[in-house]
Amino acid sequence: MDDTLLQALQVLDRLDSRSAERARTRLTRAPGDPDAISDLAELLVQNEQGDAAVQVWSHALGLSPDHARSWDGLGGLFEQVGALEDALGCMQEALGVEATALRHFRLGCVLQRLDRRAAAIDQYRKA
Repeated sequence: MDDTLLQALQVLDRLDSRSAERARTRLTRAPGDPDAISDLAELLVQNEQGDAAVQVWSHALGLSPDHARSWDGLGGLFEQVGALEDALGCMQEALGVEATALRHFRLGCVLQRLDRRAAAIDQYRKA
């Protein structure tokens, strides 16, 4: 297993050993599965380990650049911490991979927070 994932599992293990063990089992069975890797990142976010989650999502995207769920997660985390330009880029990537109403809506929310109202309205209409 990759060092990034091992380190993330160690962080999670200190906070939530049961979730860490489930994630470890899943990653052992499917080490390159971007969904399994994204699950680990989401567990890290739930345990307030955003920096580790960024590393894990970045790893998932290195393996699978068209993994919309990883772009969504990374964008949502960036939005949560106020890194709106980074969130915008990630959400645009996710939308480019797979357009959904929810992705248009979330992109509209970020655009609105960036005071780009016309672009936000356009995204809301597409939702």
